[in-house]
Amino acid sequence: IAKGLKRPIIVSEFGILLTPAHGYDEAKIMAFMSKTVRWLNNCRYVTRFAWFSANLTSMPGALMDPATKQPNALGLHYRRITGKVRVKAAVGAGSEQVYLPLVGR
Repeated sequence: IAKGLKRPIIVSEFGILLTPAHGYDEAKIMAFMSKTVRWLNNCRYVTRFAWFSANLTSMPGALMDPATKQPNALGLHYRRITGKVRVKAAVGAGSEQVYLPLVGR
């Protein structure tokens, strides 16, 4: 796609949707995150990317505790490997979602 259209690619969301019952505990998610971020950073046509999700606790891989709005172990790991994460409070009245900016190079 990138070669044919000669356009950069933005990966707006990537993450893990499998639970610990499927064998995806925190350590495995961190390993996937590290490997994927390394690949995205080395992929010349991917210019920006963002992890899914910041605080959707019904899915594995949330980067923060939605009650405290503080990064959890996965959030701290993502910050370490990207070096660019700033968590922003949700936009909109009554919204419980928290949005992360795309990581760009």
